[in-house]
Amino acid sequence: MIKKSKQIINNLITKGGRLLGIDLSYFIKGSFWTSIPVGTEALLNVLVAVIFTRAVSQEVYGEYRFYISVLFTFVLFSLPGMTGAIIQSVARKHDKSFLDGTKTILKFSLLGSLAFLTVASYFYVKGRSDMSLYFALTAIIFPFLYTFRTYSSYLIGKERYSQQAKYYTVSLLLMNAFFIIAIVLFRNLAPIILTYLLAGSITNFMMHYIVKRRYEKQIHKSRKDNSLSKYGIHLSLMQVVPFIAGNLDKIFITYFLGFKVVAIYAIAQTIAQQNKLSIRPLFRIILPKLSRHKDALKTYIFLRSKIWYLIGISTTVCIVGIIFSPLLVDILFPNEYQRAAFYAQLLFAGYIFTFASTVFINYLTSQKMTKSLYKATIYPAALKILLLVILLPLFGIYGAIASQILGNYFMFGQLVYLSKKEVYSS
Repeated sequence: MIKKSKQIINNLITKGGRLLGIDLSYFIKGSFWTSIPVGTEALLNVLVAVIFTRAVSQEVYGEYRFYISVLFTFVLFSLPGMTGAIIQSVARKHDKSFLDGTKTILKFSLLGSLAFLTVASYFYVKGRSDMSLYFALTAIIFPFLYTFRTYSSYLIGKERYSQQAKYYTVSLLLMNAFFIIAIVLFRNLAPIILTYLLAGSITNFMMHYIVKRRYEKQIHKSRKDNSLSKYGIHLSLMQVVPFIAGNLDKIFITYFLGFKVVAIYAIAQTIAQQNKLSIRPLFRIILPKLSRHKDALKTYIFLRSKIWYLIGISTTVCIVGIIFSPLLVDILFPNEYQRAAFYAQLLFAGYIFTFASTVFINYLTSQKMTKSLYKATIYPAALKILLLVILLPLFGIYGAIASQILGNYFMFGQLVYLSKKEVYSS
């Protein structure tokens, strides 16, 4: 009976794959495993937000979100683009890229420490000794915070999705367990931030060490990818403006409207960004798949034919999010955060092209179309910053939301245009 049921399911998957024109079995198996850490991370983010908002005042939570926005902006010094470079390289049998990429990230992260010391000095001069302490602690620990996450990229590049899911999920659970304990026990930002930094660094290093030992022979036997560092730096430079654009809204809201407003806005973003639950599992398995396809034109034509499926999936997810946002905010958060529900609904409207944009950015990355990648990442982000600077002082938080939505729409249109231009002009 069980064997017959499996056969029926396999037949349905095969027929579905033929109908859609994709390897449906690959995507179902891969996305099943990648959805575990993605779902865990999303749920933990919401859980942490709920506990945080109930444990501290709105003002203190706003300060924390301001700190996180600055931290995530300076993540640029940890070469976030190296993630894609390692996946792309390992997918092409360059296992040494795992360790080479880690060393490169560590070197650049030291520059991040100098940047955080500069920020700490600025707040000290301004009389905010508390903020100065937060960033001084970050300067000490930052080189280890994101460096060792490369284990995840390595396993994805090797298509070891089940292993990546297990290791990354364990890392998330350990880190957030310590973080939540710190929030409940201390209710003071200094020890909470210190716990966040130490827990993230230690858990990532543990998983990195385990994966390195497990695949040591394969790594040392493999060929070195001489273009890894250059491509990883290129991919990271492309993210400078997007990273600034992605965090500048909360920094500007803090400056113009204060910590309490940024706290509400951050909760709205936390809810709206749950749309990634349907996208990130596929995001992690698309790049290795596309990296093995050398025929850029054929791959583009295939992706272009699926664009309405991609938009349909994102739109459905966003509609569900818009419907349930008020209920989630009402159940999970204190009364002073109720306004976040409406802001979340507006933000959801900006994500209807997210799935399609994700696929096409992976396509450009897999084919190493560097020039177009620069344009596709920098131009929309620059537009977001420009709109934010203009609209936020005029319309407050609605201006910030509008800048995000319009920037996302522009990114989608530009990605489709650049992908087409690359394949037909070459």
